[in-house]
This record gives sequence, C-alpha cells and structure tokens, in this order.
Amino acid sequence: MTCTKLEEFDKENPNYQFLADGINDGKIKLLEDECKALIYAPPLDVKFAWGMKAYLETQGYEVYIAGFPGS
Repeated sequence: MTCTKLEEFDKENPNYQFLADGINDGKIKLLEDECKALIYAPPLDVKFAWGMKAYLETQGYEVYIAGFPGS
C-alpha cells in the first residue's frame, strides 16, 4: 500500500492548509507507514471531518473519524 507522504503533498492545494492546521491542532494524526489517518473532530465539525476524509483518501490513506458512526 502506498500513500502520499506529508512532505510530498501539493502545498498549493487549499486542502493542504486545512490538513496542516488540523495536524497542528491535534485534530488529525497521520500514520504514514501504515497509510492510515485518524481525524478527531467534534460533532459540530462534521463538514471539516468528512471533507478531510475525502481529501486524505485521494492521497491513498485509509481514514477513520473518531466519534462518527460508519466512518
């Protein structure tokens, strides 16, 4: 399984800044060696969580959203 490493992400993509902010805020944890990502988002942040899930999946990650059923 291969996925894009953080340093290889397109930094011009607007989603990259949301990703970087999420990592810095502790909302996102990337496990690059396993190509997995965990998103911690409160229920009111559902738009962020699902949008980031879709973005990370395009980069080859298997994404889990903590606290959301079916994620």
